[in-house]
Amino acid sequence: MTFKLSFVRVLARRSLTGALVQCPHMTKLLTEVIRQIVELPEDRQDDAARVLMLMLEHDPEQYRLSDEQLREVDDAIADVDAGNSASNQDVDRVLHRSWA
Repeated sequence: MTFKLSFVRVLARRSLTGALVQCPHMTKLLTEVIRQIVELPEDRQDDAARVLMLMLEHDPEQYRLSDEQLREVDDAIADVDAGNSASNQDVDRVLHRSWA
């Protein structure tokens, strides 16, 4: 699996004096951790980057529904609760029809 590790380099930009530049959207804790990571050997920096990438790839926030989507789900549940759903016969007709 190939990871894009350039984000560590972006986060760890250094000013002309060599000090770590804190991006406006980074917390102080993240800045401190990145400062420590950039002092590690390259292979350990890559390990840290892989851990962060895994965290981002499996971020449950990416699966949040928008307000509009939540309203659609609520509407669908209300429809089912009101008895507005397809009968078993209707479902069978759709599932067993010819799709050709």
